[in-house]
Amino acid sequence: MKTYTVYTDGSFGDNGEVHGGIVYWKDEAPSSKVHVMSKRPEFVSMRNVGGEVLAAWAAIMSVANAVKEENESTGLETYEMNLIYDYKGLGCWLTHEWKTNKVATQWFVKSIERILSAVPNLKVNYIWVKGHADTSGNNHADLVASYDMRYCKMENIPICDLDSVIDL
Repeated sequence: MKTYTVYTDGSFGDNGEVHGGIVYWKDEAPSSKVHVMSKRPEFVSMRNVGGEVLAAWAAIMSVANAVKEENESTGLETYEMNLIYDYKGLGCWLTHEWKTNKVATQWFVKSIERILSAVPNLKVNYIWVKGHADTSGNNHADLVASYDMRYCKMENIPICDLDSVIDL
């Protein structure tokens, strides 16, 4: 079984944007990083949580796509994804422990369910870690999510504007 480990975090900028950091983890270290952002009011109103929602969505979407590609060449092996985040509600929405009262959270849960139903051999484990508790992966995701994007620019981390791909 192949396991993907991904850390996400979110941040909020003063200029009406939300930002998210995605850190793909392999062999005890980051293997790749992506910064996502949006100006959509449905996410901006949620501040840093909106950024983390987008980061988690993009992370699950990317791993699901990788598994689909691998399915074509290797068949239906079992895959697992550990999605590690520091906003507890993220997993609570996805496991239906919490209600989704906002347009953005409703979209998030429905979209993730649709993505995962297309890849039945991918199991996602939702793992909450306390923010700023010195978890190495979470610290990296926090840096990548930073709204000033200084770290991303210094490290040549891709910055993706998700506004054109989100369909609320």
